[in-house]
Amino acid sequence: MKEIDTRVLALAYFDEYASLLTDAQRELYRDYYAYDLSLSEIAENRGISRAAVEDAIKKATKKFEEYESKLGLVAKKKQLLELAESGDIDALKEAIHGL
Repeated sequence: MKEIDTRVLALAYFDEYASLLTDAQRELYRDYYAYDLSLSEIAENRGISRAAVEDAIKKATKKFEEYESKLGLVAKKKQLLELAESGDIDALKEAIHGL
């Protein structure tokens, strides 16, 4: 997966599932993906090790992937947006009723 695709997916996960993280995980994840800070910059700003930042981001990513595999909110949202953009109202209605 390209870096831009990874970042877009990471931010989509964040939009849907951020409230399920701890405050610290949420802040570190946001700093890394939304604000595009490096692991070293985040570590320095927060007074923690680079390894701790990396570990927190990896754990958050794993949680997001688990939530998405069970709930599928990001995939469902993508499907609905694509149907809305296509103008296929019948398919959009069918997809909404299937939720």
